[in-house]
Amino acid sequence: MLLYSKNNDYPQPLPQRLRLPNGETRTDPSSFTAEDLVNAGYVEAPPTPSVDYPNELNWSGVDWLVVPPSVASTITKQNTIMAECLKKLAESDYKILKALEVGASPAPEVVAYRQQLRDLYNTVETLDPWGIVLPVL
Repeated sequence: MLLYSKNNDYPQPLPQRLRLPNGETRTDPSSFTAEDLVNAGYVEAPPTPSVDYPNELNWSGVDWLVVPPSVASTITKQNTIMAECLKKLAESDYKILKALEVGASPAPEVVAYRQQLRDLYNTVETLDPWGIVLPVL
């Protein structure tokens, strides 16, 4: 589907109604001529590029820009991961406490899982937060 930018705004499909500078309107997009579009301020946008996560697609007013995540969004992502690690540690506390209450050793997979969460929490700021997969028990 072709996209058009009007007055350098973010590209969108053509509207159903086109208002020309002389006050006339056209309501059948298939009848819009190239001259009608130019006179109404529409310019065909270049094809939309594919964008890999976590990059974002922005519009400069004349072309598409593939933009990496901002520092602020990266910090927000890191903080979200750290909060999730703390949540999962709290959720798994009962497994450790239950074993200790009966005088048993906690299951090795639970101990390993919790250590992975702690390691991730402590190193997330040195990792690419967009590719992190949280450990599972």
